[in-house]
This record gives sequence, C-alpha cells and structure tokens, in this order.
Amino acid sequence: MSQTAYNRDFEVAQAGMIADLGFSDRIESGDAEGAVNFGRIVVAGTNPETQVAEASADDETVAGISVLTHLEQSAAGVAQYADKETVNVARKAVVWMPVTDPVTINTAVYADLVTNTAYATGASASNLEVPTAVFRSGKDATTGLAKVEINLP
Repeated sequence: MSQTAYNRDFEVAQAGMIADLGFSDRIESGDAEGAVNFGRIVVAGTNPETQVAEASADDETVAGISVLTHLEQSAAGVAQYADKETVNVARKAVVWMPVTDPVTINTAVYADLVTNTAYATGASASNLEVPTAVFRSGKDATTGLAKVEINLP
C-alpha cells in the first residue's frame, strides 16, 4: 500500500526514546521476563544477572528504563519487547516516559505499579521509587510523556 497522506506536525517523542544525546548514555541489556513496554521502569528479573521485567512491587531493584527500539508490531498492533527478547535498558540517560499526572522538573520519579508509568507524588505501597531519577521536563500535553533523567551506577 502506498502512502497517501503526510503529517507535517510530528509528535515530540515516543515512549522510551532517548531525549538527549549530549548525556553520556549507558545502555545495558537483559532478557525480557514477560512482555516489556517501551519507556517503562524495569527491575531485575528472577535471574538478576540476565533478566529484566516491568516493575510490579515496591521492594524490587530498579535496573533502569526500557529504551525504544525498532520492532515489528504484533498481530494485535502492539510494539514492545516480547517475553525472552533482549531489552535495551538505560541506566544513565534522559528518556521519554509516559506519566500519569502533571509533573515538575527536578522532582523525584516513582513508578506507578498499577500502570507502570512515572509520576512524582511520593512513596506509597502502590509505587516504587526510582533512585537517582528526576524529571527533566513537564508532561507534554499531546503525547502524555515527560523527560526522565536516570543515573544508576
């Protein structure tokens, strides 16, 4: 099928996209334990040396943020890392992440364990603090994304 339309007004970003190439990015990889969406907080998996998974409990060890990569969409129209696929994980980078509420620059980042999006409302049983991570932008009104800087050793 040929392209019949073109939009000049692109969205500012996609979830998981590296936002700033000036930062000394540190990207590692791990095998997905279950499906992993782009731009989500990932934690050490069952085998912490080789696996990562989307955050699901408030006492897990943060591994980083899943980075966008070019993958084919599934039959359901979803592009994400599938179970056992190699996940690119940003440990030191500025990455676009989906956020649930408006956020403020330079505030701490928490992973909402229900939606696995980022927000800045503070610690509770339904979220996981992301150490060394801060928001570097407010929430984009069009995409619902915000820049998050993470700086894990």
